[in-house]
Amino acid sequence: PRTDTDFTVAKLTANGALDATWGTSGRFTLDIQESNATARALHVLGDGSVIAGGYANSPGVGTTQPVLYRLTPAGALDANFATGGLFHETVLTLQTEVYNFAIDGNKLTTAGYGRNAGTTNDWVALRFNTTTGARDTNFGNAPNGAVMIDPSGMMLGSNCRNALALPGGKTALIGSTGPSNMPAQDGAVAILDVNGKLDTHFGTGVNVFPLGPSSNDQFWSGAVASNKLLVTGWRGGGMTQTDTVNDDAHAVVFELD
Repeated sequence: PRTDTDFTVAKLTANGALDATWGTSGRFTLDIQESNATARALHVLGDGSVIAGGYANSPGVGTTQPVLYRLTPAGALDANFATGGLFHETVLTLQTEVYNFAIDGNKLTTAGYGRNAGTTNDWVALRFNTTTGARDTNFGNAPNGAVMIDPSGMMLGSNCRNALALPGGKTALIGSTGPSNMPAQDGAVAILDVNGKLDTHFGTGVNVFPLGPSSNDQFWSGAVASNKLLVTGWRGGGMTQTDTVNDDAHAVVFELD
């Protein structure tokens, strides 16, 4: 009796048409019963398999919980991944979101945010096996394997938007810290070592960047080339924007050595 939303993946041919040989007439749909789906991430593996994810809010599985699923090269759920092809379990009590993930060999590290209690979110990273979907509950030596980071250090609320695989098995997490859509929100980058701990070769492992005075700043994405990490986002102009005070694109480059 309930109307909800579903996760959907579509495959196109080189000409932009649905690939009728994949999935069901070019589409795959994942219906988690009575749950509204929020799709955020998709990676195609070398053999044509697909891992996709986001978050959903099924009754009895917490308020908002992570979703990861794997499809075969033919566009069907891979029954050997997690539980029948799908991971959707309670991790943090109130909220755990997957915004994106980085893949390095057989390791998948998620980027997102959530909380066990209260009203402010921290960054959250989880580690999975890309083939089996098994979650590493010892990741980072964190409780339940959920690595939580507060870039502000003051419980101001933070949003992690992306993850990038770095050389040596490290992972860059990218996002912001500070109240959403408010002045004094700053871009932030955290570096995790191969075991999921903050890499203190990069200061504390967390670097916060005010891109402008009293601006709502965000980092959203990036790229890795050789020993350099580039992250991109914007310096926000705030809620009231003018011709001279508005959102401006920004990029920052880091040396990884």
